[in-house]
Amino acid sequence: FYLLALRSASPIHFGTIDANASGLWIGKESADFCPNLPGLRNSCPNSTATVFGISQDGLQSNTTGNLYLEVIVPGGQQIYIEPACGKVLYTTPHSSFKPQGSILGGWSLDTTRGGDLSFLAYLNGTFFCPVDNITDPVTRQPRGPWQMYASLPNVTLPSKQCLGANLLASNTSGPGAFEY
Repeated sequence: FYLLALRSASPIHFGTIDANASGLWIGKESADFCPNLPGLRNSCPNSTATVFGISQDGLQSNTTGNLYLEVIVPGGQQIYIEPACGKVLYTTPHSSFKPQGSILGGWSLDTTRGGDLSFLAYLNGTFFCPVDNITDPVTRQPRGPWQMYASLPNVTLPSKQCLGANLLASNTSGPGAFEY
C-alpha cells in the first residue's frame, strides 16, 4: 500500500510518505535503487512512490503487526522506531541491523471500511516534524521536508511545530522497488 498523511488545513495534508535516507518523509522523493545486473534491470519495479506492507498479525482485528517496505531485495527492509527519539526508520538493504531497543511492532491496518482505502495507525499516534526552520511567507507554516515520528511515552518530539496526522493507506500490489 501507499501512504498519505491526513491533517486538514496543514502543509502535510495529502502528503505522500516516502522512504529516503533511512527515514520516512513528506516532501522528499522516494529513493529507490535497482542494481545494474544482467537479467535484473528489466525486472525491477517502476514505481515513483514508496510501497509498504504490514505483517499478517497487523491485519487481524485488535492486533498489531510489523511494518515493512515492500521490496525485492533478499531479506527485505523492516521499519522500526528509534526508541530514544521516536523517529520512524528502516533497515538498510541486506541487513537486519537495528539499534538496541528498537521498536518493531505496534502498527495496525483498519480494513473494516472495505474498498481500496484503509487507515494505518501506530499505537500512540504518528507525527511529522519539519527538519528546516524555513517558514512559508504566506502561510507562516514550516515548508518541510517533514520527518515521520511515532509518539512514545517519555519521549519529546524535536519541535513544537510537529503535526499529528492520520495515515491513509491506498492498496496496491507487488513491490515498489528492488530496495530503498
